[in-house]
Parts: sequence; C-alpha cells; structure tokens
Amino acid sequence: MEVRQVFLDSSLSLKTLSAMLETNQTYLSNVVNRYFGCNLKELVNTYRVEYAKELLRSGRCPIEEIPVRSGFGSKSPFYVAFGKVTG
Repeated sequence: MEVRQVFLDSSLSLKTLSAMLETNQTYLSNVVNRYFGCNLKELVNTYRVEYAKELLRSGRCPIEEIPVRSGFGSKSPFYVAFGKVTG
C-alpha cells in the first residue's frame, strides 16, 4: 500500500480530499471531527507543522523553503499554524 502525504499539497481541501477518498464532504467532515476533535483544516495544519519540525531538525532544508515544502502556500499561514500547534 502506497502512503501518500496528501497534506503537503497546499491546495488540499475538504472537497478534494473527499473526492480522493470517494466519499462526501459531510461524512468526511463528521469523521474528522469525531475522531480527531478538530476540523480538517486544523488536522492538516497539525500534520504540516509536524512535518516542518522534522525538516527543521534534519537541517537538510533551507529555513526559507520550509513553509512551502511543508504544504503551506506561503510564510504567513505557516507562522499562524505553527504558533497554534506549538503554543
């Protein structure tokens, strides 16, 4: 089974993920809320921030590239999400 890191796609949305999983948006949203206690955007951003932390620890990625390589479209949403996830 291939493991895909779909959270790295900056255009990922409830609509695109539900299409990938061949389910409807309402069902997917309810499942995420029930099992993770947050909405899809928060869940995806948590995965992205954890991936960004791995990139930072590895030292193999220039710091200025981390927001884009971790799935954020730009620095601004990266900084907001990083602050929310890490406190």
